[in-house]
Amino acid sequence: MKYGLRPSCWLFVSVLFGCMHGIAHAGLDEGTAALKTGDYATAIRELEPLAASGNGQAQFMLGRLYAGRGQLSEAFNWYRMAAEQGDPRAQYFIGVDYIFGRGVNKDEAQAVQWFREAADQGEEDAEFMLGDCYIHGTGTAKNVQKGLRWWRKGAEEGHMALQTRMGTVYQWGLFEVPKDGTQAAYWYNKSAEQGDETALSQLADMYRYGRDVPKNEARAAQLYRKLAEKNPLIGGSALAEIYESGIGVPKDDAAAFAWYVKAAEQGAAGAQRRVAEMYEAGRGTTASSILAFAMFDIVANGPSILADKAAAERDLIGRSLNDEQLNEAKSMSASWRQSRKLSLGSSIPLPSLPLKDR
Repeated sequence: MKYGLRPSCWLFVSVLFGCMHGIAHAGLDEGTAALKTGDYATAIRELEPLAASGNGQAQFMLGRLYAGRGQLSEAFNWYRMAAEQGDPRAQYFIGVDYIFGRGVNKDEAQAVQWFREAADQGEEDAEFMLGDCYIHGTGTAKNVQKGLRWWRKGAEEGHMALQTRMGTVYQWGLFEVPKDGTQAAYWYNKSAEQGDETALSQLADMYRYGRDVPKNEARAAQLYRKLAEKNPLIGGSALAEIYESGIGVPKDDAAAFAWYVKAAEQGAAGAQRRVAEMYEAGRGTTASSILAFAMFDIVANGPSILADKAAAERDLIGRSLNDEQLNEAKSMSASWRQSRKLSLGSSIPLPSLPLKDR
């Protein structure tokens, strides 16, 4: 005689399991949302019961919560529970805790073991750290080739930071690897396609100056443009120089000025000085001795090596201003230096700067 659950019992079990899963999922969502807003009390209330019942994701989130609060031993304990269930993120953080002695006694060999567990599952940061450990002999016997294989594995899997790292290795011939501009450009290009700023900058320079690749100023301009749109502080001045000099694009002083302004607004001293010079000369914008004085004064009062030269240029312009103009210029400079917010761009529309693939 066969025994089994009747269809109605199976239905009851299925419904019960579904309800329990739904409740757990809801608690996890609420706990995660509370953690993101800094509502730690709610996050703990929602996550701890799930974590105590063996929910690996809740255990990992509690580890993040306690690490963020500086309770490193508590964080390590929750990470450890999640790591033992195979969570690659938790395994990576356990490795970090062991290698730096955070919440646990420092143990580099243990760190390598946990990095390997996570790296075997494709965890990007773990692949980087495991490769670094092999390259420098941290917690394991030094093996540069094995370390590079881990970095290459991560790069081939599409991990942006490791693609950039491989580009750097080939560009400069690091870790006993012969210099190879073709390989450097290949990996930088992979990373640049994902928006990595270092890769965009390095690859743009390579094409601009013909370093290890055929010179291609139009391609350099495309890359500088992408970098500038992503981070004006890093890329704005470079793109401005491209437009000011007509490198790979039609020469356009207005476009150059606009990009210098965007970089200057982010605190780039070189761009601030160039904006001052262009205001003084009326190049790419309407001439204004008041604005030129203010911009030179900003640089003169900053930590840049350009400060002394900017001060001399400011003082020279100041001789042509009356008291009212001088006070206005000084007020503008002081206001920006106090608020760390330059407002020049509010009245300067950025020109349309089309760049077509060539």
